[in-house]
Amino acid sequence: MNQATQVKGQQSGVQTRSLLGAVLAAKCPQCREGEFFDGPWNRVNFLKIHQNCPVCGVQFEPEPGFFIGAMYVNYAFNIIQLVIVGLFMWLVVNPDSAWWIVAAVLGVTFATIPFTARMSRVIWMYMFAGIKYDPSAARRA
Repeated sequence: MNQATQVKGQQSGVQTRSLLGAVLAAKCPQCREGEFFDGPWNRVNFLKIHQNCPVCGVQFEPEPGFFIGAMYVNYAFNIIQLVIVGLFMWLVVNPDSAWWIVAAVLGVTFATIPFTARMSRVIWMYMFAGIKYDPSAARRA
């Protein structure tokens, strides 16, 4: 966040959040304050989202099945993990059997499912939902 934006946010009395900060915190793309998910990542139904933003009221799912496309983002996350963990195991650990590399890749992939699945939905929403940032949306609600 640049200094001009920070000063502007302080003058209006509203704390502004950067785009990257809003994505990583899984906040509403319109007001960047409301929670996207209905609960923490460490529970059984970690992908349950709010229908509407609890702060500004924007609808998160523009059409039924919208988040099916997030599987492409999740696939990209998994390929990146495969390459990083696979190369690390092969170059640094250098196991006796290739099955150790496969086990490490699968272990990391399964361990990060809550994070990658949630981030995939958030990124997909920010890219394709057509919701624009409106700093005054939280104040209108």
